[in-house]
Amino acid sequence: MSPRPYATGRRRASADATKRRVLAAGRDLLVAHGGKGLTVYAVAARAGVARILRAADEHRLDAVRHIVRRLTEQHGRPSPATADDVALVLFSLTSFES
Repeated sequence: MSPRPYATGRRRASADATKRRVLAAGRDLLVAHGGKGLTVYAVAARAGVARILRAADEHRLDAVRHIVRRLTEQHGRPSPATADDVALVLFSLTSFES
């Protein structure tokens, strides 16, 4: 059975809006606090969404934190451009599909 088009369009728009809020929240936290500020709970709270990732996905955030930590050690606090790049990595590692 195929999904109803009217529901799919609204659902897609809602999912896209959530993705944008989550990515913006992650970017803001990276710029403000570096990798230590990037937690599932902090991103979810800042984005105004329920817990966005399951505990099993915490290892993915650990990988991103490691990257941010290394970048910070080598180049100082992430700039907005660097944070955007890290947010794209986070997005590519995380599925928001239902």
